[in-house]
Amino acid sequence: MSALCSLSGEYTSKGVVITTSGHCYDKDLLAKYAEQNGNVCPLTGEAYDPKENVVELNVPRAVKPRTSQAASIPGLLGLLQNEWDAAMLEVHKLRKENCATREELSQTLYMHDAACRVVARLVKERDDAKTALASFHAGAQGAHSSGSLAQPMEVGHSGPAKRDRADEDTAPPKKQAKSGITKEIISKLVETAGTLSKGRRKKPLPEGLATLDDLKSNYTLKGKFPLHATSGPQRGITCLDTDGCVGGGVVTGGADGKFKVFDTSANKAASEAVKAHAKALTSIKLLGGQDSPLDLVGTCSADKTCKVWKSGGENTKGANTYDLLYTLDDHLEEVVGLDRQACGDYLVTLGREGSWIFYDLHEGLKLNTTTTEDGVGFSCGAFHPDGLLLGTGTTAAAGAGVLVWDLKTQKSVATMQGHKGSVTSLCFSENGFYMSTASADHAEGVKIWDLRKLQNVHTIDLGPLTSGQKFGKKPPKVVTTFDSTGAYLGVGCGGAVQVYGSKQKWSPLLEQDGGFRDVPSTTTKGVSCLRFGNLARSLYVGSNADHNLRIYGM
Repeated sequence: MSALCSLSGEYTSKGVVITTSGHCYDKDLLAKYAEQNGNVCPLTGEAYDPKENVVELNVPRAVKPRTSQAASIPGLLGLLQNEWDAAMLEVHKLRKENCATREELSQTLYMHDAACRVVARLVKERDDAKTALASFHAGAQGAHSSGSLAQPMEVGHSGPAKRDRADEDTAPPKKQAKSGITKEIISKLVETAGTLSKGRRKKPLPEGLATLDDLKSNYTLKGKFPLHATSGPQRGITCLDTDGCVGGGVVTGGADGKFKVFDTSANKAASEAVKAHAKALTSIKLLGGQDSPLDLVGTCSADKTCKVWKSGGENTKGANTYDLLYTLDDHLEEVVGLDRQACGDYLVTLGREGSWIFYDLHEGLKLNTTTTEDGVGFSCGAFHPDGLLLGTGTTAAAGAGVLVWDLKTQKSVATMQGHKGSVTSLCFSENGFYMSTASADHAEGVKIWDLRKLQNVHTIDLGPLTSGQKFGKKPPKVVTTFDSTGAYLGVGCGGAVQVYGSKQKWSPLLEQDGGFRDVPSTTTKGVSCLRFGNLARSLYVGSNADHNLRIYGM
């Protein structure tokens, strides 16, 4: 009889047995297997010595004939089909195992890469913390040796701020200027301020400026346009800015963390909604300059970051697109405001923790950080038209008021007290003489300050504007804005908007004493932002109780 090969499943007349495993194989087939895989048993994998552990079987040379089924052509085809099916099943199994192995390898590589990034970030944060601690000790020793005492509402210069960024993605090291606001920068600021101040002294009111009759008789609601989320906690417009051009653009920021550009000449959105921040926007600013104001947009948010966006042209739908240019994340708390310096090359951001940071606008480079003493937090702020002074509103917890900073020395040069509630709005007149402020306390009204005397020269009574409105314990904030000439001051509170004249002793100019009252409001929400258009011929109003941009005008 013949031996049955354990490897091929066929009868063989050259049978051999591996004594270590007891399995029988065809001699030639076992030799070929050994050439490829070494001297191991094909079934058990046990090693063997081909001279000592392989025994040939003495079997008759006559091989048992195939069964009648295997001897026929249909039978052979069936056997071949079975072998083919077995081969395909094995190939499928191998491919499946290969795919699983590749996925495991890919996941392992990603985990390794993430671990490397975390380690790199922790090393960087450790080095930054060491540097900050060394700077703090050096500054403290210097202050102690000079015997200087900190005074309330005075400025202190901080070293690099320490932040917990464990929940953020690893980012490349930010560019950092070590020279601060240099003499060259100060010279540029002073030169720009001199030019602007000189040109403003005898500057007449421009032709086409809206007249008193226009405001009293011709100002009406021209339209309302939905731009942001329509429902839920992310509903509402929180901030806006205009380019000041005839038929120009308006950019709005919402509680949904998005911003959108609106074309006033076509009365339609000029861009897709851009998801800028994870939380509500607190301020938005067109940074592109007079020639192309819509090219750059600055946004800041409650998520503690400020971002600058660059226009990327139009998409296939004809809408403008914006690409992120850089992110500024140096504040410890909510970023409450940003503004562009008058020369157009620098940017300032204000944080609720009480620091303002001066940046190179084009490079996104931090030049200087200035902080207040005694935990004085900021709530809003803006540059003086000449660009050498920075006004910052403070919170009620810090004894609400306004700090005026000199950019040349980065020191607080004036403190204006007069509010009990947190300052919610601060705006400079284009003539450079007046500043308006408002607080969360409606009874305090809107205060007009003469910067030449550093005195509150007038207070606008908000009684006619707030009468008939119901407010909660946390009422809507009061917001103000001057037009581009300083002739008119717009004020919004709750669901009402009014315009006051600077040369009319700050009296209301709209026909209704209570102003326009068609802005949606609640006991805690209402007008959140407003800006005049070109020559005060239009007024753009946003409300955090509604998703519509309202346009009043002639």
